[in-house]
Amino acid sequence: MAVFMDAAVKLAAEGRRIVQLAPGTKRPMHREWPKVATSDIAVIERLWAQTPTANVGVVGGHGLAMVDVDVDAGGHDALLHLEADHGAWLPDTRMVRTGAGGRHFWFATDGDVASWNPGPGVELRAVGRQCVAPPSIHPNGKAYEWMDAGVQLAPLPAWLVKRERERPVPEISSGPVTGLADPILEIPPPVYVPALTGREPDRAGFIVCPLHADTDPSLKVYDDAERGWFCFGCERGGTVIDMAAHLAGLSPPIRGRDFLAILDYLRGRLP
Repeated sequence: MAVFMDAAVKLAAEGRRIVQLAPGTKRPMHREWPKVATSDIAVIERLWAQTPTANVGVVGGHGLAMVDVDVDAGGHDALLHLEADHGAWLPDTRMVRTGAGGRHFWFATDGDVASWNPGPGVELRAVGRQCVAPPSIHPNGKAYEWMDAGVQLAPLPAWLVKRERERPVPEISSGPVTGLADPILEIPPPVYVPALTGREPDRAGFIVCPLHADTDPSLKVYDDAERGWFCFGCERGGTVIDMAAHLAGLSPPIRGRDFLAILDYLRGRLP
């Protein structure tokens, strides 16, 4: 299946950093994939010679950001609302149709920008994230396809850039706004992850992820509250609030009374 190798080599020649994904999945083959991502064509050729059917992942950052629009999660409508709110459409840029029918919009950035979720089903994948690239195969068996492979990357719109250290602000319908700087948010992940999941990180800081059918520990528990946690299998991560929300069956970002309810729950579970 030289087609996957050829695609990876072509992207690397553009300066993109590449990771191998397990065949037919969105999961990186190497647990420490951010460290082994490469644009070295000789390395890429060797990797795909060993696993010819491996999918192709492209790492964000280093001048690249990708907007992932998940139509099943309401991303199409959320993007329309974002565009309306900011009075601007996404500019023409390189675009991918995912195997699930979603869209990935590729943008050029002036320096690195933070990854975040500007709306339900809309994710900006930049530093610390990766996107599946064509002609990779989705878990449903359908291929990712370029829709505008030859289009020049447009600059990332300023309204999609997350301000440094921005945190979700709870929207309270009535009463005083509280919980904006709660000590709970400063508890380090090595403390709150075991308390919430009952699973102790291994020596490398990983646990078996409780949010998907994980057999090989893929959820990384970082040391500080700012970095939080991230699962390289289901590609979810965030703060203690995000973890509690996922475990409760809620979809971050959490605001309003749900935010306050989770804070109250955590106060009863964490030191």
